[in-house]
Amino acid sequence: MVATKALLDLQVPLPSGVTALQWLQGQKAAHAERCLQPQVYFSPRQSSAPATAGAQAAQAASAGAGAVAGAGAAWLWQGEAGLPLTPGIVQEMSGFLSSAHPRLRVLGGTRFNTAQEPQPEWADFGSYCFMLPRLEMLEAATCSLLSCNIAWHNEAPTLQPTGSRQAGSSCPSSVTSYSSLADAVHCAMAALEAVQPPAPPAAPAFQVARQSVQHVPDQEGWGRLMQPLHDALATSSIRTDRLPQLHQVQPDIARAEYEVHGQEGLDQLLAALDGGFEGAGTALLEEPSALTKVVLARRSDVKFTGQLDPLALLYALQERDPRSYQIFLQLPGGAVFLGSTPEQLYMRSGQAVASEAVAATRPRGPAGNIKKDFWYALDLLRNPKDHVEFTLVRDFVRDALLQVCSQVQVDTEKSVLKQAAVQHLYGRLSGTLTPHANDAQLLAALHPTPAVCGRPRTAAKDILASQEPFDRGFYSGPFGWLSGSAAEFVVAIRSALIHPQDAPVSDQPQPAVLHPQDGPVSDQPQPANPKACSGDGIGPEAQAVEASDVGWAAQQAQQAQQAQQADLQSMSRGAVSTISLFAGVGIVKGSTAEAEWQELELKARQFQLLLQPSTVLSACPNVNLLCARAMVEELCRLGINTFAIAPGSRSSALTLAVAMHPRARVTTCIDERSLAFWALGHAHATSLPAAVITSSGTAVANLLPAVVEASQSNIPLLLLTADRPSEMRDSGANQTINQVNIFGTYTRWAVDVPPPDHTVPVRGLLTTVGAAVRFATGTPAGPVHLNCQFREPLAPKVAEWPQSLLKGLHQWQRSCSPFTQPITVGHPHHLRPDSPGFKQLLSMLGSAQRGLLVIAELTTAEDVVAALAISKALGWPVVADALSGLRLGVTEASSKQHVILHHFDQMLLDKAAWPALKPDVVLQLGSHLVSKRVLQFLEWCALEDEELAPMAWVHADASSKRLDEKYLVRQRVQMPLPHLASVLSQELACKQSGEQAAQYKRLLHALNDVAHHEIDEWMRHEQQLSEPFVARTISQQLPSGHGLFIGNSMPIRDMDMYATWQRQQSNSHASSSSSHTTAAAATGNSQGVLDGGVGVPVGSNRGASGIDGVLSTAAGFAAGLKKSVTLTVGDVSFLHDINGLNLLRTGDMHPPLTVVLINNGGGGIFSFLPIADAVVPDVFTPLWATPQNVDLAGMCRAQGIPHQKVSSRDELQPALHSAWALHRHSVVEVITGRESNVDQHRQLQTAVQGAVKHAMQLLTSPLPGLHSESLAAAEKQVALVCELMKGVKVPPILPMMQGRTAAWLTACVGLDPGNLYPSVRCGLEGALLTALAQAHSLPLSTLLLPSQAVSAQLHTKCDQQEKVVLVARQHDPQQDAAKVVAVREAVGHSITLRADANRKWSLNQAVAFGHAVRGANLQYLEEPVQDIRDLPAYFRQTGIPIGLDETLDEVFAPHSTLPLHHQLGHTAEDRLGLLVSELGEGAVGALVVKPGAVGGFERALDLHRWAGKRGIHVVISSAFETSVGIAQYACLAHAINQSKAHGTSSPECTSITTEASLRPQDPPFPSQSPLGNCAHGLATEDWFQSNHGQDLLQPLVGLSPPVMLGESSRAEGMTQIALVISPQAAETLLQRVSSEALAAAAAADTCSSHSQAAPQPALLAQTPLGIAQPHRQVQEECSMHEVVTAAGRYSFSVCTVAPAQLGTATWESQVVTGGTEGGSSTPGVLQASRPVCVFLHGFLGDKEDWLPIMRALALTHRCVALDLPGHGRTLVTSTETISCNQTAERPQQCKPMIISSLLLGANAYGFEETAEAVMRLMNCLLVEKAVLVGYSLGARLALHLAAKHGQRLQTVVSISGSTGLSDASDALARLARDTALADALVANGVEVFVQSWYRQPMWSSLVTHPRFGQMQEKRGKGAATQLAEALKGMSSGRQAHVNLSGVKPDLVLVAGSNDQKFVGLAESMTQVANVVQSATNGGIAHGTVASPCKDASADGIYDSSHAVCHVIQNCGHAVHLERPEAVVHLLQSLMADNDDWITS
Repeated sequence: MVATKALLDLQVPLPSGVTALQWLQGQKAAHAERCLQPQVYFSPRQSSAPATAGAQAAQAASAGAGAVAGAGAAWLWQGEAGLPLTPGIVQEMSGFLSSAHPRLRVLGGTRFNTAQEPQPEWADFGSYCFMLPRLEMLEAATCSLLSCNIAWHNEAPTLQPTGSRQAGSSCPSSVTSYSSLADAVHCAMAALEAVQPPAPPAAPAFQVARQSVQHVPDQEGWGRLMQPLHDALATSSIRTDRLPQLHQVQPDIARAEYEVHGQEGLDQLLAALDGGFEGAGTALLEEPSALTKVVLARRSDVKFTGQLDPLALLYALQERDPRSYQIFLQLPGGAVFLGSTPEQLYMRSGQAVASEAVAATRPRGPAGNIKKDFWYALDLLRNPKDHVEFTLVRDFVRDALLQVCSQVQVDTEKSVLKQAAVQHLYGRLSGTLTPHANDAQLLAALHPTPAVCGRPRTAAKDILASQEPFDRGFYSGPFGWLSGSAAEFVVAIRSALIHPQDAPVSDQPQPAVLHPQDGPVSDQPQPANPKACSGDGIGPEAQAVEASDVGWAAQQAQQAQQAQQADLQSMSRGAVSTISLFAGVGIVKGSTAEAEWQELELKARQFQLLLQPSTVLSACPNVNLLCARAMVEELCRLGINTFAIAPGSRSSALTLAVAMHPRARVTTCIDERSLAFWALGHAHATSLPAAVITSSGTAVANLLPAVVEASQSNIPLLLLTADRPSEMRDSGANQTINQVNIFGTYTRWAVDVPPPDHTVPVRGLLTTVGAAVRFATGTPAGPVHLNCQFREPLAPKVAEWPQSLLKGLHQWQRSCSPFTQPITVGHPHHLRPDSPGFKQLLSMLGSAQRGLLVIAELTTAEDVVAALAISKALGWPVVADALSGLRLGVTEASSKQHVILHHFDQMLLDKAAWPALKPDVVLQLGSHLVSKRVLQFLEWCALEDEELAPMAWVHADASSKRLDEKYLVRQRVQMPLPHLASVLSQELACKQSGEQAAQYKRLLHALNDVAHHEIDEWMRHEQQLSEPFVARTISQQLPSGHGLFIGNSMPIRDMDMYATWQRQQSNSHASSSSSHTTAAAATGNSQGVLDGGVGVPVGSNRGASGIDGVLSTAAGFAAGLKKSVTLTVGDVSFLHDINGLNLLRTGDMHPPLTVVLINNGGGGIFSFLPIADAVVPDVFTPLWATPQNVDLAGMCRAQGIPHQKVSSRDELQPALHSAWALHRHSVVEVITGRESNVDQHRQLQTAVQGAVKHAMQLLTSPLPGLHSESLAAAEKQVALVCELMKGVKVPPILPMMQGRTAAWLTACVGLDPGNLYPSVRCGLEGALLTALAQAHSLPLSTLLLPSQAVSAQLHTKCDQQEKVVLVARQHDPQQDAAKVVAVREAVGHSITLRADANRKWSLNQAVAFGHAVRGANLQYLEEPVQDIRDLPAYFRQTGIPIGLDETLDEVFAPHSTLPLHHQLGHTAEDRLGLLVSELGEGAVGALVVKPGAVGGFERALDLHRWAGKRGIHVVISSAFETSVGIAQYACLAHAINQSKAHGTSSPECTSITTEASLRPQDPPFPSQSPLGNCAHGLATEDWFQSNHGQDLLQPLVGLSPPVMLGESSRAEGMTQIALVISPQAAETLLQRVSSEALAAAAAADTCSSHSQAAPQPALLAQTPLGIAQPHRQVQEECSMHEVVTAAGRYSFSVCTVAPAQLGTATWESQVVTGGTEGGSSTPGVLQASRPVCVFLHGFLGDKEDWLPIMRALALTHRCVALDLPGHGRTLVTSTETISCNQTAERPQQCKPMIISSLLLGANAYGFEETAEAVMRLMNCLLVEKAVLVGYSLGARLALHLAAKHGQRLQTVVSISGSTGLSDASDALARLARDTALADALVANGVEVFVQSWYRQPMWSSLVTHPRFGQMQEKRGKGAATQLAEALKGMSSGRQAHVNLSGVKPDLVLVAGSNDQKFVGLAESMTQVANVVQSATNGGIAHGTVASPCKDASADGIYDSSHAVCHVIQNCGHAVHLERPEAVVHLLQSLMADNDDWITS
């Protein structure tokens, strides 16, 4: 059995609001399910260290990726005791991974010492534990990704009991493994069934009671352990003689540098000293022999009762220190290892690797106390002992990297790494791995470092194993992840082990009981001294209570503590749990036991703070603090644990309650206005309110601006304002104002909370808090105000209160749940999918022909994802606002896939283009639009207009708020967007857009590309720095994983107008010249970058669009996102919120905010307004422009914020990357000019307007939407028809029609008439009929008449004369009506009148017109209403018959898009009959038939007969044909008239009329009508600059007197009037064309056989095909090309067909450009990069099988076909017979090749060998990114090449192909069968074999094909021996099975409908191929199954993102021979994106 190792990765993107930790917490309920065990978590850190080039290169693969969580193991590796993590085990893990898909990762860690026998508490973990998660949640840059991994290996080892393996075995104890796909899928399904939703946000205090704390060793034992080790240490060889220079720097200078530029400034200052850090201490490269350092650790065992959720503990650690890594591993037995570590071991991307050195520790200064933080940092840098310890670590890391790296550099010599509570010495190193180094070797080289072990490593490790009194286990071991090309490991310090309940803990002395009076640990980091670092310090509450108040308070506290412990013991049923906390310190010469113990206390503090016993409510000293603590706890339980606090006295109780809560996160600011905006930004990012706490008085009033913005933007906000009690109001009391309802209607809910007293129970306050959160987060979300009254005492002084206040809270205090449990249900007023209104909405959306999706501001990640889903469901072009979440940060591929119009605003600059861009339906999602121009366009479209019918405007949003400032929204959908997306995705899943919709989408897409190109070009040539350039640069360069906040005024407008898709980044912000850049780029896509269509998180204050509070809001936005954010803001707005800098100063632990400050010297936006030109500058400047003369850099310096200034274009990008790499808050000030800014905008918009206007002229056609086929597609089909008709005889009875043409095409030409485009069939029939008419010397009209009509015509003369006038439509229907009445009065009733509304009127307008012309006796009115559903109502109300024109075209369109039920008809005739029946008897007066649109002459005559039976006129109409086509139509019209004249008793009309232009001086109508009795519309030939035969086809004009009938649509000053065409002129023209055609054909016959130009049937080339085009020539070349492989020499016979103008030798991308206008170059409409089509034939075939198809496609694409070995003229010589002395002339050799060795057993006819030879041939022919088309054998080769050389191919089209046989026995049987057939072929000859071969059932449809006999005869002449070799060598039994899930190119899998076997194969291959590739390594397939999308449409296409299955109807196995027209159509559609807008 062949070994199979495989992985399937099923992925589902989720909104970014779902975090990995919340998801893992949600699985807690399902943790009992074994399928969801074990569980793992890893989150990256937000490092404070500046980025370096080496670090960025090493981090490239994980750029943008956030935390990852896994539940259950698809594969688990665990090592037995003493088993190290070897390279072999790492290699086994890598077998499931691939560099192509870095998101596939294995996570886990190892013991600190794998050789050490584990103690019982660590036994379950093994020596290492790594898992490939079964279910995995990844936080990516723009969304979250939920994955299900299914892994199996048919040779998976049998599970063995623990301890059964032999010592030294390299095989792990694989606890979880699967030997079959079925087993793996079964377990995966069980996991998916058990998975739970993410846990809701919650941060309750931990309900635990500590029983005891025991340190191992204790403090006394620590001294006994450390002293002898210290005495044994040798003095380090590290030099410290230069360290005294660090003491020479003046502290004030150093502090000033630190305060302004942070740690980087201090580093630079100290490094500027003589030698700096470099050389201050260097260690020897060799390992020292004497012990110089050892790291001792301590384990602290904390026993507790109660409930401790490990994930909640991890969440709290993450909140406290986001600059640390968080790690988590929980095993099925219940043991949990978790940590929050600052230290990275290494990270790697490709060969780029980086590591760091971390050593020594100091506390951080208090928040905002930069001075104290500075002194700690300076002391750390100058301390000799710390310097020695750090240098040991740094130099060890350097030496370790040199073992596995070719080069290593120290990027950061020495700095300080700042964490939340501590700071360390820090160094950064990077290198380039040697080619053969792997992660196992990296781990072995680096771990353990001297930071956790000592030096020398081996000696220190031995000492620790023998001396430390406990087992470290995974503490200080490596923990991290591995992917196919990257890895990241941390050192698991600051970690803990949570033991299962009642599990034994080894080596633990008798614990010391922790008494209730022991207070909590202070949250304040303390200096390194024994007293300050004591773990039993007094907490803030104990300090606050005065010593005199000990009586009642002490008694209450003791009783409460005892009650709490009793409750917790009851909850845990008496069980005691244990958590072991680990911490270590480095011991070097000079260390003291006391100081190191203090450092241990400091490092363990993060756990101690969270695990300290919480003071129960009954112990609160007074009722104020009681109520405040209850409120804060309830808020935290509801997930609201972010508090923004402004200092104040009245709010002291609330502030103290927050300070006492262990899970509360606090931000403070002295300015309440800035603070409220900060909270607003935080809520914008999280969709949860932050609680703002302020004192009373004007502090509350300062909140109003943020409240207004929150209300207008529907952003939740919770305001807890302190107030004096009600009795003090209106009393003149100090700082007392009326705060009740102070915010008026801007709050969703406002409550005046009474002061706490002895009467109101606390539970009432809890329900108030719950209601406040519900109102704040409801629909619509918004601000809520709780005005909290407080009486004295405000401090925590003792004041007795009754315990009855706590009544009803017993269960609440014991639990972690909120008092009021929120339960969410659907909104009762949401529109139901089954309601009539929703059905009407679906009908409107489904029938839209020019639908436009407008996505406005969206404030939640769920809405953004839903909007993307709605976009996919509708398939409409998308106008995405800058704040939509689908615009900024999206990739170019995603933008084009979803047709996101980045520059729709700029496309609207020219209002003359608005009518062409007008949609018929707009669906708007979200709230505000930034672009005023877009809004004006929508308003213009929605208004009822004289010329254009109003647009339907639908607005969908969850809120009920009105957003309709012009009162034009007609449909309002109130529904959450995710709900709407779900319904639309289901209801519109099978909707097909019509050609008009496709053309509209292509038009907008093309214009967007034009605008995009023009903007780029303008910015490339504009040398001056401009504000549009700033916006565009930020949008393109914003790093992955960052957010964006945009200020109001000009920044938001520029971003909306000029932002574009995100460029591919090298993920290196430090230095583009770094040697690591290539290494970084080579890793491919990073783990966190998903091209899912969703952009970066983006925000702005657009509710009220004010310029205040922007800086503060952006700071809160970054804190809420927990991601770096870039803010663009103007100078005035920046100054308006200058206090926001204080938030940055005190918020250094929040993610960095990069402020791009655009300084144009004032309010730049006012210069764009009319007021700027209306007043003189002296007035305008001070009152509107308000220039500021402020030193903005100085303001930044004052707050310690780094600042850069940019004044030129070239400085911008480096400054941005430098700021982003800084990893701290900073400001980039960009200097622009107010006056120049206006000029630059106007110049840019003028350029874009001109380019778009020019493109509109090139892209719009005279009659858009007439033909569903494009010109390029029609030309290719004509070329194919010409090829297939060679030598085919045309039957003389063809003109009798009635199905004869279709039958002849099928039986004689071999074409399916249903596959011919209507225009092509029309042209073909016209050419054939014209040729037959000339052959019979008959007029074409006579040829078309039935015999009785012809006979009658010879003896009858029509002498009745009537003329028809078609009235042109005016601007106003009433004006049209008046004109009709006037014409009728002028001409009398002998003239027939018609009118044409062209679908421009509403029903009301059409009815009004009908009533106004009731006496004018109109024959009919063409297309009276825009919506055809209104036709019945129109006829009922007016009685005027209807002329069906465009409606008839839609009936006969390939995919009818009629919105009525008659679209369900199976045929066009059925649909037409249903339509006429529905309209009612007499409603249809005429069918306006365009033969080119309905499908030709035969169809037109059929319609004439069908209509005649129903009393309906048929009017033949031209569709912009040339004069040749119009002449043919004139003859057809004449034949119809004559048949009516002799088939009816009362002919009604006697002239053929045209809609043409007449100047006043043109002659009048002649008195005699030269044609029969019906008026037809045939004059469109004057649209063309040159028109063959136009001189003969001049209309005869006459009407006395001439009547002016309105303006023409063609030119000003012309009028429309009825014209008449002479049939004699038409016949003369056709005779001339025929003569020219015959002459051209004769000339072609005499051409030299060496001519490269392929002859085309001249007659057909002259037939009308829509718009006349120059005849396109192709060139052909047949040649021999030689390639040499190890198997042999191949002389391939190759045929190349290409456009004549390019030749066959080379092929380059063509660019269609416009002309020049105004001296400036106009960009090309589109740039078409056309791939080469390469064709591979099947067995017995040859390259000529493809020639008809190639000659059709070669009009635009180079096509190459070759004879495969054994076929045609290709010759093969095996390696054994190659002669070195060969002297005969050989074919041209593409490239000299040398065979260095012969492969034994190689078969030159073998499948693999042939595939390799074909690929080399493509290399010789310079074929790149080909479309490879293969049939049968050729298809198998094509699919093989797709898997092996996919990067070289763009698309592979497999026709009746397969991937080979996967079963070995089947393959052997097939090989034996083919071998037997090959022997029979040689024995009996080719002719006999071919006859037998085609008797197989699979050829049943091919043998009936008209060309089968010719084909069979040709194939019977092949070479028997060569064919036999090919049959054996390329047998599917010899071919290796191809797994399509790993292929790169897109796949089109084609089969004939009659070949059911291969239809099934194609469908199954499609499903496999749509497992989107995740990795391919050694035959292992990984992938993501795309969403199943089987569209059972008429064309048989099953569509998906990667592969499509195309079933071609009415053919069998040989699709390309039986239905070549369908294959041409398919291949043409593959390249339609490049051809649609190409002009000839």
